[in-house]
Amino acid sequence: MRSIVIAYEDKYCEELHRFIKRLRNDNGLPGICLESRSVQGTGGFINDVAKLLRTPLKQTKLPPDRLVCLADADRPQNLAPDAPVAPSSDDNDALDRWVFELEKSWWDFLVREAHLHAESTARLRVICLRWNKESLLVASPDALVDYADKHKRRDQLQSLLDACNPRPTMLADADFILRYRKTDSCMDNVFQAIENRNYKKGRDDEDLLRDQISPNEARRAQVLKRCPDLERLLRELI
Repeated sequence: MRSIVIAYEDKYCEELHRFIKRLRNDNGLPGICLESRSVQGTGGFINDVAKLLRTPLKQTKLPPDRLVCLADADRPQNLAPDAPVAPSSDDNDALDRWVFELEKSWWDFLVREAHLHAESTARLRVICLRWNKESLLVASPDALVDYADKHKRRDQLQSLLDACNPRPTMLADADFILRYRKTDSCMDNVFQAIENRNYKKGRDDEDLLRDQISPNEARRAQVLKRCPDLERLLRELI
């Protein structure tokens, strides 16, 4: 059986991993051994990549056929010192070119600094998620509204979303990553409206994925459409 490991930058990645596995099932991809590992921060990639490439998996008793490093794209210099700066223009093509250049810069950095040999290098892939894990949450405003409803704050959150420019409920899927780049700030506003507190990464993100987004096929499909880097990720998980 083919084996793939996804290395996540976040310490808490269980629900994101389950979400990605559900996306694979939604798209009819073949069964594989797909495991997760956390490197606990962007600096952990350079420390762990060689070990992850050579460590046998429990199920197969062999090192993974592929290692996919998945990181947020909002702080590119944390991935590679010479990473290009994101373009500020609302140009999808320019943004696509930038993320490809960022991934190439990051891949080169990992190969060079981790002293990977040719066989390991051939099994290494990197994907940068625009813009961060919070993008997956903001991409599904219906999930946020349902969460607010459970706290009897539906009207307050709906007012917040209606005041956004552009409104996430009305935005075309293809424009989402162009117009919503500071999604961590968005989530602070969401939780201020619902619970009068700031968003807590590692808890709220995992809860929303588990309870509001991952179980709902329509919401999974919407997030996939609005976050094209997930589509690229799925192409590496075959």
